[in-house]
Formats: sequence, structure tokens, C-alpha cells
Amino acid sequence: LDEQYHVIAEHYDMMLSLYGNDVGVKMARKHIGWYTKGLNGSAEFRNKVNQEAKAATVLAMLDEFYAQFRGKPLHELWRPQEAA
Repeated sequence: LDEQYHVIAEHYDMMLSLYGNDVGVKMARKHIGWYTKGLNGSAEFRNKVNQEAKAATVLAMLDEFYAQFRGKPLHELWRPQEAA
């Protein structure tokens, strides 16, 4: 997930460069959702990120969210699928 964090951070930075902070933050929300889907705590994280308008704060939130996974085995990172 370290690599995923670096990819999303770079993707986020490119979106801000291309679209500007206001539009870039809004456009990045769906991408952040796609990157984090299935990770433990991702629903709550997405709800918070989707309400944040400041680009630097969103980047800090991404760093904090991914920090909890550093050094953990993969089986601890994913939410179990709910039974149908």
C-alpha cells in the first residue's frame, strides 16, 4: 500500500496542477474513493475527505489514512466482504 499511497499522492498533485485547487479537489474525490475502497476505515475516511475543500488538508488526510497501514500484513488491511 505504500506504492498505492505514492501513486494517489502523485495523481492528486497532477490533478491540482492541471485543474487548480478548487476544481482539482472536487474532481479528486471520486479517485480517492476508488483508491481507498475496501480498506479498513475507508468509508469514514471518504466521508471526511469529501467534505474538505482545502487541497493541502486533503493531502495531509491521505497521508494520515495510509500511515495506519504501513508495516502491516495485507490480510489485516482489507474489510471482509459482506455476505449476500
